Amino acid sequence: MAASYNLLTYQIHDLPAEEQKARFLDFHTEWAEQPLAGVLSLRGYYVKIGQVVSNQPALLPKPYRKSLKILQEKVPPEPFERIRGIVEDELGKIEDTFAAFDEVPLGAASIGQVHEARLKEGGEEVVVKVQYPEAERFFELDFAVMKLALWYVNPELLDVVKKQQDIFAKEFDYKQEAANLRRMVNEVGGRDFGKAAVTFPEPFEHLTTRKVLVMRKMGGKTLTKIGHELIEELAKSRDMTVDEFNASTRKMILESKGKGMLPEKMGLSNTEFVLIRWWRWLRGQSVPPNGAELMKLLYAEKAYEIFQLGAFNADPHAGNIMLDQENNVVSLLDYGQLITLSQEWRDTFARYIIAIDDGDREEVLKQWKKLGNEWTWQVTGEVNPLNETYACALFHFGGTRGVREGMKILEIRGFKEVMDEFFKPKERRKIHITKTPPEYGLLQRACFCLAGVGMQIGFGRASPASMMRAGAEQYLKDREREGWEGGGGGGGCS
Repeated sequence: MAASYNLLTYQIHDLPAEEQKARFLDFHTEWAEQPLAGVLSLRGYYVKIGQVVSNQPALLPKPYRKSLKILQEKVPPEPFERIRGIVEDELGKIEDTFAAFDEVPLGAASIGQVHEARLKEGGEEVVVKVQYPEAERFFELDFAVMKLALWYVNPELLDVVKKQQDIFAKEFDYKQEAANLRRMVNEVGGRDFGKAAVTFPEPFEHLTTRKVLVMRKMGGKTLTKIGHELIEELAKSRDMTVDEFNASTRKMILESKGKGMLPEKMGLSNTEFVLIRWWRWLRGQSVPPNGAELMKLLYAEKAYEIFQLGAFNADPHAGNIMLDQENNVVSLLDYGQLITLSQEWRDTFARYIIAIDDGDREEVLKQWKKLGNEWTWQVTGEVNPLNETYACALFHFGGTRGVREGMKILEIRGFKEVMDEFFKPKERRKIHITKTPPEYGLLQRACFCLAGVGMQIGFGRASPASMMRAGAEQYLKDREREGWEGGGGGGGCS
């Protein structure tokens, strides 16, 4: 494929730009299925990479994004006979443990898939998470490739990737995930975070091994499914197909307001959201959730994990959140990773979040350094410059408005330029990161996931700093009551 692309580039380099564009589109259409075939062959973290790039117009031409989109909606599962073999190797004959075991999975992901079942003893409805045998084996290879690529792009960050590799490796031990879930059930479940109860799937430890995890079945639908239903409703209200609506949204991201700035809100507007709720209620259909109330609850719960518990899930995407509207219950899933933070690190991050929300540039810079971050603004050569560092903090935890303000400070003209910045040679980039702790990146990831949830349910991309400020302030007040006299930086994940 690469050789053919290089040959085509050579053959058409003298043609007019429009003709070159058409020839490249023909090439991409012809080869569109090849990346998907490669991802499904390798699976593992290549599935996660495919999921990310399939939704990024700046990274891939449309034919490849369209092909890879199946990874967003439904990863093709492994045959049931293979899954049966894994379960029986770990737990013994299926019929001895389960009264029923659905051969069709609820879903498949990068390292395994999930099936509904009913226990033979007690008749409890459960879900069974089964890990693919090759997943852990390919994991090391996946990260070896990533580290090799990073060595060429930004070798200063290799230590960060190595630490993240250690964290991600914990996902392969389902006994550890069961322990994480038990901790969340005992220490977080049942707390008051808003107008709905927050729960976690209770693990059955006696039926859990390194490769198989049995958990209580949770009620409701994932927010991914609810989000798809809302998009279908919105597309229909605009006389568009879902593909047309998604294409118009991507175009808005890249071209809105004539300057490439991100719009204040994409997807459902407040008015459209209220109308859809009202119309569905009149027809006796299920009413979409109140986006503002739900996101307030999710951010409050995440702030509690980060600040009070000092251990958080970095992957709270819409597929890992279930909403049972009938019983007003939110269930949080997939705690294979539980990132722990030292108390000193939490002290600093709480002050950092508040400073971002206040717009206090001096304080943001102070806490940025305490968190262990360092970068060079290559336009001037300055390390951790005040205004530009504040802009970076806004990109990370400031939501849509923060990104727009950060773009203005950095004189970046549009979202596409932001994406292009990551793929330029080091000497041509404006931003060169030299130090960043892995926990900082994982906190970014958690907030980015929650922002995506907000986009799917009609709330928009809120500012994580604003949404988590109350949790940060409560944590600092609690620390002061304990006799704490000042904060520090450092610490790390474990």
